[in-house]
Amino acid sequence: MYKVLLVDDEINIIEGIAKIVNWKNCHAQLIGKAYHGEMAYQMIRKNTPDIVLTDIKMPELNGVQLIEKVHVHHPNVKFIILSGYDEFEYAKTTMKYGVKHYLLKPTNWQQIESALKSVIKDLEADKQREAFFSKIKGDLKSVLPIAKKHFLKEFIMNKSYGVREWDQYKHLFNMASIKQRLRLIVMVIDDDHDFEHLFALNELGIDMLRGDVVHLSTMIGNKVVILLENQPTVNLIKKIKNIRSLFYNYYELTFTTAISSSAGIEQVQKLYKETNDCLTQRFYLGSGSIITVKDIRKYKHNATTQFNYEDIIFSIRSGNVNHVNCLLQDFFQQIKQENLEVGMVKSHCLELLMYIIRQVKKGQIDILLQQIIYFQEFETLHEIKLFIMKIAEEITRGHYDETRKTQHKIIQKVISHIKEHLGDENLSLLKVADEVVYMNPDYLGRLFKKEVGKKFSSYLIHARVQKAVDLMHEMDEVKVFEIASRVGFGNNPRYFGQVFKKHTGITPSEYKHNSF
Repeated sequence: MYKVLLVDDEINIIEGIAKIVNWKNCHAQLIGKAYHGEMAYQMIRKNTPDIVLTDIKMPELNGVQLIEKVHVHHPNVKFIILSGYDEFEYAKTTMKYGVKHYLLKPTNWQQIESALKSVIKDLEADKQREAFFSKIKGDLKSVLPIAKKHFLKEFIMNKSYGVREWDQYKHLFNMASIKQRLRLIVMVIDDDHDFEHLFALNELGIDMLRGDVVHLSTMIGNKVVILLENQPTVNLIKKIKNIRSLFYNYYELTFTTAISSSAGIEQVQKLYKETNDCLTQRFYLGSGSIITVKDIRKYKHNATTQFNYEDIIFSIRSGNVNHVNCLLQDFFQQIKQENLEVGMVKSHCLELLMYIIRQVKKGQIDILLQQIIYFQEFETLHEIKLFIMKIAEEITRGHYDETRKTQHKIIQKVISHIKEHLGDENLSLLKVADEVVYMNPDYLGRLFKKEVGKKFSSYLIHARVQKAVDLMHEMDEVKVFEIASRVGFGNNPRYFGQVFKKHTGITPSEYKHNSF
């Protein structure tokens, strides 16, 4: 339905037209009635109609003035003019605003409906024409980027392409003003991703680098390739960091970027090779890096350095997680400094991994060996490092737990021996270490304090005092010297009394008196 506004200063005429016209039959809808030109103009500004049926002769703002004023802001509004015979020549001045229909008063409903249908037919034709041109523009707009992407890909990958082909296509792509020096930027998403992510990275990269005059972009395999005019490297790095931040915020994915040097269009294939060389450095520099030609290393293919794994293995078996982590950090730092060829680095790391895996029980080795299949999939030294350190930490913690269990059993054995031999006045850390657990007494002392929370001697004294208290409660008639002898103080009841008072606050005799 097309919206229609009626404008006339004679109310009976407006009301008459409103009633006699079959609006539905005309595919129209009456949305309002205005009684003078200014009122009509305000209504048009608030709710723009498709068609205005207006009188010419009106106070304040006549029909011609209304058309002129509306045309400034709403040039697509169509007008049908109602005019008297003497106003017809005046009304024809509106032809320059596209007015084609003039109805002489008095008019009937057939004439009005005919004029409405004619205007609506024109509006339909305009709509179809606009849709057709929009489609044409849309088709061209959609095809051109695809053609550009295909050309850049062919220009890079097809060795037969050269300056001649570039000259042929640059006019087609409206790049006649391209400057002499160019750069290639290649971006590779680091982790598993879909084509949607690659497409999004391409669009985001073009949008963020647009100020640097991006000429062409394409996707080659899993790489986004952007050809742009030469810019200072520091500027490009700053913008790529912004792209990286936005991309991670959207998708929680990182990408590695290679920036070529600058060269003429005839050397684009050379620039692409440079970016591929740069991307090999991702192994050392890690995911998410921005790599330039200056970062390209020359690998050592013949390594003379020997790596010693003995300290690492000893620390793993000792259950010392912190020391193992420190030693592994040193190992990978040394690997990085050696600047070995990637295959050789993986070989050394795999050798270390096998040494580490052998430190578990036989049943567990098979499970860990199955994880080695992931090893060859790693593309960066950082990934290998995290993988090895994770396995090393798990195995080290396993040894730590086993050691703790063993140590706990030893200390429990010591405690049991203390309880059973409290009456032995010669009971000591040295005697227990030599005769019971067969360990170095200093080490046993440290282990006892770590496990129990107090020294062996303190624990022994406390146990003897507690045993003395228990005996006092169990026996009605008991002498202090007898208790002293039974809890390991031998024939020294005086010393027993001093120790007892120190721990309980009262003497043995006072304790007996208060308890009974």
